[in-house]
Amino acid sequence: MEIEEEMQRQKKDGDTLISRTEVWIKTHTRKDGSVHSNAASHVEKVKELLASEGSNSHDILNDPLTQVFGPDTRGRVRGVGTTVSQSQIRGSAAALEKISSYKGKVEEQSSTIQEQSFKIQELSSKIDFLTDQIGGIKEMIQQQHMDSIQPENPQSTGGPSVGNHQCVERMRPCKLYSWRKELVAQGRVILADGPQMIHGKPLQKDLYKVAIDVIIKGDVELPEPDGYHSTLGEVGIGSFVAWHHCFTEFTD
Repeated sequence: MEIEEEMQRQKKDGDTLISRTEVWIKTHTRKDGSVHSNAASHVEKVKELLASEGSNSHDILNDPLTQVFGPDTRGRVRGVGTTVSQSQIRGSAAALEKISSYKGKVEEQSSTIQEQSFKIQELSSKIDFLTDQIGGIKEMIQQQHMDSIQPENPQSTGGPSVGNHQCVERMRPCKLYSWRKELVAQGRVILADGPQMIHGKPLQKDLYKVAIDVIIKGDVELPEPDGYHSTLGEVGIGSFVAWHHCFTEFTD
């Protein structure tokens, strides 16, 4: 039993359970690796059976020792000492096999749970991203709706009021150029006699509020991003954009 305990201590994680056949071979082998002469032939046969595929080394009724020496008699169990019975060995082996099997299943389930946890985290991140995107789209639609109700009649006087002042708006057709002096769009400048708003923000003094009618270069970046769009193509026809005075040419 001391030899078996020593072999158990030397066993690495993941190794199969030590069988009584391995213990028996160990007890009949010298430290230099040689085998006692009176057991040499038996040791060789036992080793061959142990190495052969399909040999069940933990079944004491059919393991290599039983195949070479025949069934144990009088309760004696080779390789484990005289104080251990066959029923104890069989019960212990069965229990160890079950423990090993359960351990494998637990490790497999743990790995599956970890993979599912990663997938849940990934889906949660995607949901958060889509929620933000939907919120931005809703806000953009609401803003475009508010902008679309601005009067388009050049002579209209129904513009938005600022304080107690009613702004009068009119429109002038125009061309929009990039900083490279390339023609990128055509539209109508919304002119007013008071402060203007675009996408919920005050319009700066050096910018025109322009309704886009034709887009020539959709990939051109906006000179003043509005928080919803970054290029003319994203703004789209029928929407409003802020454009610098120096890059705007009236055509009427």
